[in-house]
Amino acid sequence: MGLFGGTQKPEPLEKEPQEERPALPKPQVYTVIAQDMALQGTIRGDGSVQIEGFVEGEITLNGVLTVTPTGRIKGPVKARTVRIAGTVLGDIEAEEHLRLSSTGVIEGNIKTPSLVVEDGGCLNGRAAMTKPKKPDTPLPEGPRLSDLQFGSNYNPEEGAEE
Repeated sequence: MGLFGGTQKPEPLEKEPQEERPALPKPQVYTVIAQDMALQGTIRGDGSVQIEGFVEGEITLNGVLTVTPTGRIKGPVKARTVRIAGTVLGDIEAEEHLRLSSTGVIEGNIKTPSLVVEDGGCLNGRAAMTKPKKPDTPLPEGPRLSDLQFGSNYNPEEGAEE
């Protein structure tokens, strides 16, 4: 009997095991600033951002920044990979790669370990080439330099099976 004279609750039924559902894929983070949009402020985060409109402010991404031919940025940019087909007025730091396409214009200094400037691309500033970041995990050891067969120590008959 319950505390206030009520009846006791019935025992809960055993739950039937549900079929395991596959895990949902991790959502891709992709942001587009559309062609007729203007944004003033700071953009920070992970994922990819495509600029088709106008952005005034600092952009810091752990991902890919793409500026389309209609896109314009006024301010400093830092991202893993940067692709410029529009206009950027400000310094750019690309941690892995920077590509300036034939329609792209950069008015500012750039810093990157890998740079491609297509014929027609316009860079008005200084380019500083940096060393690529070392991976967190060590690379497997390969053959020693003295074991390699090239140049003066190359003997094609050595190691040839008869």
